[in-house]
Amino acid sequence: MDKNISEFKLPYSYYEWVIGARSYFMETDFKSNPTLMQYFYQIDQNLNKISFTVESHENFAREVKYFQSWASFDQKYVELLDTIDVVYDKNSKELLDNKQSTIYCTYHVGSYRILNMYLLSKQIPFVLITDKQYIEKQGDETYQDIEKLNNQINKGTFNFDFQIINAENRNSILQIRDYIKRGYSLVFYIDGNSGVPLRDNKNLEEVVFLDRIILARKGIAYISSRFELPIIPVVAPREDWGKIKLIFKAPILQVDQDSTSYIKQTTKKLFLILEHYIKKSPSQWEGWLYLEKFLPQEKIENKDLKPKENSLSFNFQRYHILKFNTVNVLFDKLTLASIEMSKELFTLLTYIQNNQVKVMDSYCIDNITYQQKAIDDLLENQIILK
Repeated sequence: MDKNISEFKLPYSYYEWVIGARSYFMETDFKSNPTLMQYFYQIDQNLNKISFTVESHENFAREVKYFQSWASFDQKYVELLDTIDVVYDKNSKELLDNKQSTIYCTYHVGSYRILNMYLLSKQIPFVLITDKQYIEKQGDETYQDIEKLNNQINKGTFNFDFQIINAENRNSILQIRDYIKRGYSLVFYIDGNSGVPLRDNKNLEEVVFLDRIILARKGIAYISSRFELPIIPVVAPREDWGKIKLIFKAPILQVDQDSTSYIKQTTKKLFLILEHYIKKSPSQWEGWLYLEKFLPQEKIENKDLKPKENSLSFNFQRYHILKFNTVNVLFDKLTLASIEMSKELFTLLTYIQNNQVKVMDSYCIDNITYQQKAIDDLLENQIILK
């Protein structure tokens, strides 16, 4: 990203933000910021889980958060539509030009929100298919953003019934069917997973991804097969300052295949496309923040963690204690969850971590008394061992 800013035709405020955001994410001391430190540990652990090699985990985590933030910021600037480089497969272009009902399968890579803006500019009606947690956290904001962008781009000349459909709702297939009948297209982010781990869901397909087995949702291929809709994979990698390449790959459609084979092969093909772009620009993929939710359940064996007889020890193989200015955090390396700890819990765990503690009915540490119930809870969650 080394071109002169003057070569691009975007407002100065856009570049001002881009430069400021990069400075923030690359220079902020993670150790003084609990939120950024949590992101670092999540990304660090996911890189380790799949043995993906980068030069510096810390710098890589900074880049991931920077690109994620930039993708969100992009949707504020409709001027980007005049600067993006759109690349079509000829059959995809025909589907777009005819505004035919299509499944647009996209990914959290680069400027991944630009697709919605582009579909609006082509006046293609669409609905977004996602999960319950996304709707609860970002649903209202997404409705507002789409309405605002549509007004900016089309100035009242394009009215459509934009909806966010909860894929986890048992009636979602009926909603999808109704919108397809009305000529709407569907937008899916196949790599989105901000909610619960996928491993408990039966509608999954095992896929080799970055040399690891992951559990991938196969709903996109299923809907394509059921409603005879083509799938167009769409990727929006960032190639230069403000320069986005929006790539519409060749359509995927069920031809001379049974439904089971088509669903299986298509799901794998969609993740192969994602893998290709991750290998080219790994830090542009937001999924490093939640990759663990696609992985089969792991078990951490507490090897070499046998406390001395009748004593307690801290489970450092699974947990990590983080201390910030005013916040104490317990980080779970298995689930990648972060738990803010009270002063009392922090005092107890750090004491057990640093000292040989005998099993007793109660404990008094720094004038704080802990009853056996507190110890039992920690033992049950394998935060401490005996």
